[in-house]
Amino acid sequence: MTYEYTNAYFKTSDPHPQMFGDFEIPEGWWSRAHEYYWGMTYAQPPQVAYGFDTHRFISADMGCGWHYRPFHDALATVCEFVFGVDHHVEVLELPKLPNVEFVVADFSKPITEIEPASLDRIFCISVLEELINYPDALAEFKRLLKPDGLIVITCDMPWKDDRHAHEKYKGVKLDELEAGMAKAGLVYHGSINRVKPDDALHNEEFNLMVWHAVLKHG
Repeated sequence: MTYEYTNAYFKTSDPHPQMFGDFEIPEGWWSRAHEYYWGMTYAQPPQVAYGFDTHRFISADMGCGWHYRPFHDALATVCEFVFGVDHHVEVLELPKLPNVEFVVADFSKPITEIEPASLDRIFCISVLEELINYPDALAEFKRLLKPDGLIVITCDMPWKDDRHAHEKYKGVKLDELEAGMAKAGLVYHGSINRVKPDDALHNEEFNLMVWHAVLKHG
């Protein structure tokens, strides 16, 4: 599936299979079917003339969750090695595949368990909006990213501007995210459409929709 824009708001018509591998996405995870499907399109190692690139393709799932989320396991099926990073120590109790390592860390600060400039892909699925210091997290992502690597993110953002933000789930505004990107020295990879579509994927209760983006070194 080719998306019209690399960086844009999800539309309800974008692919969103409820089965993610052999895991059925719960109905309450209102945006995850869209986010997981889209995110996995960036998990494959780059193709070269005679097959796949043979270097170690290493990724990280930032904010992987301290109770089970299937995304890091899906990454492990196509990446040679995956770091699952979360600030909850309970993440260490999750079952893991042989090529997955869980790391307890606040990724708005330096993560000592991961070598600088070592990651081909960094995934952060609907987590940045929950952080106070997400510009610092973006800066840390850049530090850990290879020069030709990509950061694949989704963010909850306000849907209707004339409504008050939800008390708990406020989202992050696009201009604030882009200011954090600029401060961290990151730019968009690929095409951009900042226009809110009429059929934006949204949550009425929380007044949120979801932005998807791919970032690279500036």
